[in-house]
Amino acid sequence: MSDDLTPAEPPVTFAERDGGNGRQIGIVRLSRPRRMNALNVEMCERMLEQLGLWASDESIACVMLEGDGDRAFCSGGDVVAAVRDIRAGGARRHAYADRLFTAEYRLVETIFDYPKPVVSWAHGITMGAGLGLAVAASHRVVSPDVRMAMPESRIGLFPDVGATWFLGRAPGSAGPLIALAGLVLNAADAMFAGLADWVIPAERRESVRQALSSTELTGEPAADRSLVARVLGASETLSGSLDTLGTSEVARRLDSVRAIGHAGDVHDLRAALAREAGRDPWFDAALASFDLGSPTSLHVAFEHFRRGRGRSLHETLAADLQLARAFVRRHDFPEGVRAALIDKDRRPAWAPPTLDDVPHSAVAAYFGG
Repeated sequence: MSDDLTPAEPPVTFAERDGGNGRQIGIVRLSRPRRMNALNVEMCERMLEQLGLWASDESIACVMLEGDGDRAFCSGGDVVAAVRDIRAGGARRHAYADRLFTAEYRLVETIFDYPKPVVSWAHGITMGAGLGLAVAASHRVVSPDVRMAMPESRIGLFPDVGATWFLGRAPGSAGPLIALAGLVLNAADAMFAGLADWVIPAERRESVRQALSSTELTGEPAADRSLVARVLGASETLSGSLDTLGTSEVARRLDSVRAIGHAGDVHDLRAALAREAGRDPWFDAALASFDLGSPTSLHVAFEHFRRGRGRSLHETLAADLQLARAFVRRHDFPEGVRAALIDKDRRPAWAPPTLDDVPHSAVAAYFGG
């Protein structure tokens, strides 16, 4: 079967590689490197279709998910296309955005529930929807150059793709800080936060594929998960990645992070973040990023974390879809994308403009209250 991984149209490519015991490895490559592999509807729907076929194919024992190019695994969803339709107006102006978010969340859920091992290999920029895809996999590899973040508030959105579920499980109640401040995590931070399992340089991807191809995969999911983990662990050890990884910057400041994460509301969180920034310049960037976000997005994100305690990932994704549909129909999302990604003037006119101006009733409306 074909093992041609040369980047080409369409924007996501699929290959099947022979493995041991007559099994095969399915390889999914995001192939929009000039757009940092941002997900569009076509990519999501093609992946959903192919993953469905592979799930039923007894010859496929394992799937690998990777991104083309040096810059990014996936920078997020292609929200520019969604906002262009919204700004164009018309009765169907929200159709593409609704379809995009629905497909993204279905894809995260499909990867999370997949009946066979899924290896995600995140490198470079891994943000928004890209982070959701990477974290949903059963076997999560990051390269030393990875930069993970959920900077959604800066485009008038909220931490979606299940982020309040997986970040809600981070040590030291770090999730709200990571999400609301769009904190950028390096490989050590990702390991500490529970977003990754192995650190392996991107240049070792081919050797890992070869090792998997020579592994006697069984077609029995539990056994194959153990075999895949063994291959990844050996490659991590061989690369010496952990020897040079260093300590997570978030872990070093766990007491401060915990104090911020235990804030009672978004105003308290901002005050706690400012207090810590006054003691430790490392928090300055987080505070500046927080202050660039949509006040409405920040309020909704905090409330989403609060309401999400105890939810499953599936329940979280269902709530995400309700929120996403609400956001695309209000002011700040198209305005934030315009300012950040279309006109690029970096001057969004948020409405309301400050945290104090956002009424409780407006926040409740996003949740159907």
